[in-house]
Amino acid sequence: MSRELPSFVALADLCARFKREGLIVALGGSGLLHALGLTDSVGDWDLTTDAPWSRVERALAGLNFEKREPTAEFASEFWCKIEASGASIDLMGSFAIRDGSRVHRVKTIVTGEWRGIPLGSPREWLAVYELLGRDGKAGTLAAYLKQKPVHALH
Repeated sequence: MSRELPSFVALADLCARFKREGLIVALGGSGLLHALGLTDSVGDWDLTTDAPWSRVERALAGLNFEKREPTAEFASEFWCKIEASGASIDLMGSFAIRDGSRVHRVKTIVTGEWRGIPLGSPREWLAVYELLGRDGKAGTLAAYLKQKPVHALH
């Protein structure tokens, strides 16, 4: 059963803001799975960036957002929940996940484009889903990666 996507306009606007500031973002999470044709279900958009907060804050000027601090599970430098044009967007800066005493850094790697939106690395997101215990999404990405040439997916 197909589900309606969160506002694409809000996602495109945010990506355009980052591009104007010379910053790199990449779509991940279920949005990445959707862009790859692997799911119809997208609850919100997930973007990652390795840009410093001072530069990200300029790109977010005028938007309604809440900056969140790291948690027991997520060790990202920052996490912002952005509400715009009927969409919820999670923006993770220097995205990282705690795995016991280790911290797994999720690199913002652009591997392609979908409707003008930079796509994150399926390999990086496979690791995210494995660490979070989201076996269904991890399995879907693992099967996808087995079918694709390695050089195209980082």
